[in-house]
Amino acid sequence: MFTFDEAMDYINSFDRMGAPVTDLNRIGALLSLLGNPQKSLKFIHIAGTNGKGSVATMCSEILVRAGYRTGLFTSPFIIDYTDRIKVDNKNIQKQSMCVLVKLLSKKLEEIEYRQKFSQFEITTALAFLYFKEVKCDIVVLETGIGGRFDSTNIIDNPVVSIITSISHDHNKILGNTLKEIAYQKAGIIKNGCACILSAQNPDEVIEVIKNESRKKNAKLIIPDDKNCIYLNSSIMGSEFSYYGGIYKLKMIGKHQVINALSVIEAMQIVKSKGFLISDSNIARGLEQAQIFARAEVLAKEPLIILDGAHNQGGMKALCELLKSIEYNRSLAVIGMKKDKNVEATVAELIPHISEFICVDGFDENSVRADELASMINRMGGKAFFVYETDLAISEAKNIASKNDLLLICGSLYLASSARKIYLNN
Repeated sequence: MFTFDEAMDYINSFDRMGAPVTDLNRIGALLSLLGNPQKSLKFIHIAGTNGKGSVATMCSEILVRAGYRTGLFTSPFIIDYTDRIKVDNKNIQKQSMCVLVKLLSKKLEEIEYRQKFSQFEITTALAFLYFKEVKCDIVVLETGIGGRFDSTNIIDNPVVSIITSISHDHNKILGNTLKEIAYQKAGIIKNGCACILSAQNPDEVIEVIKNESRKKNAKLIIPDDKNCIYLNSSIMGSEFSYYGGIYKLKMIGKHQVINALSVIEAMQIVKSKGFLISDSNIARGLEQAQIFARAEVLAKEPLIILDGAHNQGGMKALCELLKSIEYNRSLAVIGMKKDKNVEATVAELIPHISEFICVDGFDENSVRADELASMINRMGGKAFFVYETDLAISEAKNIASKNDLLLICGSLYLASSARKIYLNN
């Protein structure tokens, strides 16, 4: 059996993206060698540009409270690799992971083109094995990039599919227009299986999803946000009513309310498939759902918010949240990856931030801190660079007074690194 370090070394020996895919044959071949563990499981399948992790966490919390053994697969990890694969909100045990990685490695030896696999494909197969082994009643499954050719899309008909907010991201892979991106996300819609599309998506996105749903004879439900009344929204969370029901969220920001509407509608479909879920399960699950690095409040004096917003849509949602918060001056520690639409994303944030501190030490594919600072200054913002995340956070905390806002954002990889640094200090 591998040690945990050996298991991680094996997973990391594969390229992060892997060789390009145009079908699901590669993941299908691996899963076939493993006995197709996914075929014995039931799924809620989630795709989208922003909100996938939040929606997945909300669904999982509800199902656990309803008494179902619930698997949860998300990406990327924030604290530890094992937090990508959970059962009943508990990370996969490292010992279990080591056993399964050893099994998987032996099976992969039978595939000549094994080095073409991505880390995500390997992790997906590992998750399916684990969820089958512990006999999950249902699995909440978040896609990686896209949907149509995402390795998670190897599953057969899900209980329900959910497509969250769609905006520009991963354009080199998914396409340059919202229609092209929506087409890839719509790939998770299966024949005869209901799909929930989050409210407030652009018209061209709705058109694509409607067309795919018609082709697949799949019932499409878009929550009616006109029947949603915002009762309260602050850094402590939100309260809203939807068709007479009162709900509370610990997750902050009105965009999380939109995510919650999709979850409420999805649970009605899940109930219709024979799962016993009460209104209380739904309300309590939504209220308790929390996710690291999604508008996460780390401190209040100064107010420190950690957010993994890394694309234009995510940054727009974050900026809407900032409009609802009172503070004197605003500082941002920011770092971004090269594969994002950096200029458009930063442009959303510049009007809300007094001064930026740019970093790049959190990921090998990050934009150089000095280049990011130059871009922000050129676009009318005020920025300097520090490179290392720990030094940037220390500098920001030294500059900020108790009534200021300190935002850490730009990448989930930065958020993961910053959270560890902050909590260890």
